[in-house]
Amino acid sequence: MRYIRFLKTPRIVDGDDLKTCRIDCLITITSDLGDSFLPCDITLSAELWSDDLVEKKPITSRKVEWKSYMRNSPITFLLPRNSIPGPLRVRISAEAESRADQFDKLRNHDAEVPAVLSAWSAMIDPFTGVIEAEKRIERRLINLAKQPMTIWEETGESIARHLWDAGLTLSVYLDRVMALPKWSEPAPEALRLQPGSGERVRIIELGTGCGMVGIGLAQTIPNADVIVTDLSEAEEIARFNIDQNGISRTSSIKFQTLEWGKPLPSSVSGRAFDLVIAADCTYNPDSSPEFVATISQLVTLSPKAKVIVAMKVRHSSEEVFFTLMAEANFVVESKFVLPLHGDDEDSEEAVDVFLFGRNGKSENDKQ
Repeated sequence: MRYIRFLKTPRIVDGDDLKTCRIDCLITITSDLGDSFLPCDITLSAELWSDDLVEKKPITSRKVEWKSYMRNSPITFLLPRNSIPGPLRVRISAEAESRADQFDKLRNHDAEVPAVLSAWSAMIDPFTGVIEAEKRIERRLINLAKQPMTIWEETGESIARHLWDAGLTLSVYLDRVMALPKWSEPAPEALRLQPGSGERVRIIELGTGCGMVGIGLAQTIPNADVIVTDLSEAEEIARFNIDQNGISRTSSIKFQTLEWGKPLPSSVSGRAFDLVIAADCTYNPDSSPEFVATISQLVTLSPKAKVIVAMKVRHSSEEVFFTLMAEANFVVESKFVLPLHGDDEDSEEAVDVFLFGRNGKSENDKQ
């Protein structure tokens, strides 16, 4: 999976004469961690849209050729100064004139073309003095139920406020599991979260980041109470994304700061959960002891809870997570693999999703 990102967000600058102006930006196509760049050629559509999106087509657009192993690409729109209609946004995508990426297309991707997530800039508006767009990127997606999802990321280097492969892939998979009838998509029982009449499903997500997984669950599961948690540095972006998205009419979602390994906040410790879920939380082995300790705390308070952990294994040191889970008396009840489309047929990766249950009490619980 690859992500279009703005290295420099769109900015209005003077043209070469008094009659024109330019909108300049600098983009890249990178991995979720930003540690590698798209190593193949692809044609992008760079588009300038009115912010109200009343028009069905962009105001103007141009093709941009991304060449193998480029690190970045400058993009410029040249406009007559008196023709700017009002607030504008820049969209960069591998698919021309589409307002959103389709969840199902991300899952059933054509391996001949790299999977690239589109990017929308924040607003620019010379009439209100907004000459440079805010340093955020919007991802627009549509699930199988035609429910729109909008997820904002930051353009900076904080990994806590970006989308990651496992979270995105898990969200796409969960959408398919919830939407298709008769469980035509293979899934463990713990993910078949369709409550009976009057029942509530209680879910807590650890390490939510931008909030995508939790928001997707609150959108697709009726009668769900979802709490998404992370460190305080992710709170602003997570709350913002929660506010931007509609959820199931009978469901709820809220953010709670939570630091792994510390006592649980009262809003968490005072309730039981049916599902503990996390994606992309095992990449740093140094934090695994605290991560597992928090999972153990939650399941001790909610003995019937199941634990779902999605991970894209990046290095062998992540194995410590499984050792620690075993020491806490968690067992893997099932595992399934979600293909993660690479840049070509020879670079396929995968996201592994594990369902854990607890076998008795852990040594920590006995002390």
